[in-house]
Amino acid sequence: MIVRIRASLLALVAVSCAPAPIAVVREAIQTPVTTVPTAPLSDDGGGADAGADTGAEPEVDAGTDTDGDPMSPPPPPEEVTSASGPLIEVSMDEVFDLRGRRQERSYDALLAAAAVDVDEWLSAAFATPDGRAWDGLRGGRIAAGPGADDIPGCGNGATTSYKDLTQFVAFYCPIGDVVVLDDGPNGLLEQLSRDHGPSAAAVVLAHEYGHALQDRLRLLDGRIPTILLEQQADCVAGAWTGRAARDGSTVLRLDQGDVRTALIAILNVRDPAGVDQFDEGGHGSGFDRIGAFQVGFESGLDTCLTLIDQPLDLMPNQFLSVDDMLRGGNAPYDCALDPNPECSPSWEFLGSDLEEFWSIVIGEPVGLTARPSFDGTTCSEARRIVDQVTLCPGEVVFDQPPVLAAYEQVGDFVLGYLLGLGWVEEVLTRIGSPATGLDRALLTDCLIGAWVDDITLGLDRAPERASTVTTSPGDLDEALEMIIRLSDSSDGDAGNGTAFDKIAAFRTGVLGGLSACV
Repeated sequence: MIVRIRASLLALVAVSCAPAPIAVVREAIQTPVTTVPTAPLSDDGGGADAGADTGAEPEVDAGTDTDGDPMSPPPPPEEVTSASGPLIEVSMDEVFDLRGRRQERSYDALLAAAAVDVDEWLSAAFATPDGRAWDGLRGGRIAAGPGADDIPGCGNGATTSYKDLTQFVAFYCPIGDVVVLDDGPNGLLEQLSRDHGPSAAAVVLAHEYGHALQDRLRLLDGRIPTILLEQQADCVAGAWTGRAARDGSTVLRLDQGDVRTALIAILNVRDPAGVDQFDEGGHGSGFDRIGAFQVGFESGLDTCLTLIDQPLDLMPNQFLSVDDMLRGGNAPYDCALDPNPECSPSWEFLGSDLEEFWSIVIGEPVGLTARPSFDGTTCSEARRIVDQVTLCPGEVVFDQPPVLAAYEQVGDFVLGYLLGLGWVEEVLTRIGSPATGLDRALLTDCLIGAWVDDITLGLDRAPERASTVTTSPGDLDEALEMIIRLSDSSDGDAGNGTAFDKIAAFRTGVLGGLSACV
């Protein structure tokens, strides 16, 4: 996040008040940039009061008011089943060619069932324009671990070393029509499965099948930018997950916990901040990749197959200045180590921008400032928004120790998202919004996304942008991490919204602005 000169907000007020180069795909998963720690920010669970934070549908018409009340959120997506796991018994060696040294993995049962299920699904749901049905992978599926020395090379040589495989996590090779997964004990798939759930590995497998479909559709000849191929494969993975989560499979079932794990897996294999998505090998930011997954989850395989001709929006991911690149897109937290005399603590410039934005939206000063609390004390009239954020008269107070830890671990925009919760709650109270509970939570995330839309350069939503700050590459992914941390772990857990729903609501605001939320 970088400070920039303020432009006029008049264009935004009018809106808010009105009703590349070619790349050949080789590997489907980019070198992982992080492992998402989804534990809450505090030891007591990090949950939120009902009505404090949120998520909603990705496909919402701008300006839709679902119940006639002002600022009513879009309806939540269809609920998924609460049961999870394989419905049949199948072992890894029945469906994978296991290579290298191996012991049992935490994902074995679900991944083996997923291999059977994806084939069954595609056999029923996919055909090429000339009528060729899905015929399976001619080269099969390989799960390779340490000691494997005969992994297909896919045009880069006779073989791929296991060390190289660990950098890719997984890949599909049209030469031989084979899918290869890193099956090592310390690989990202095993780590994600062990820490969050086995559906991470299953979703990666479904993504690779997306590339196999592209081979059948003759899309892997170098004419199409890699980013569009990856977007489509993420969508295919989402379509398979949505079917399994809605009891569409006789082989396995997934629940909201599995979907949350899938989102974590996708966020872990995003492009690093600063990468141009249209560079050869570009896969997309976490925001973009999760968006494609959610489109597939909600709309199904047929929609995914249209994405090459009708690609989804992509968010800017390149640094705008050398200084921002050197900082990795992160502003100083409190200026203690920044010699610039014009440096402002992060909570001050974020708070100033939130105050100005929302004051113009509602036509009167909101009247809030942000401040850290070093010992957990807040005020006598405190309204807790989440465990780390409290709304006091005239102040949004955040608990510095856990927030600073997340700021250093994840990035600066965790604070932007958390402060946004406080300002939006005050605005909803001020205008008398009737939304409560989960509806209010989902609406809140959409409105935070609308603020992010205003401070993100390159979207061309209005002739002039209006803020003292702008997002940097990686900021939206940092917000997604906070959303996942603060989401409910299962349906109806606390009324905050599932990770899927909260991210969908946030994306609705980011991509559509205020009009999409109201």
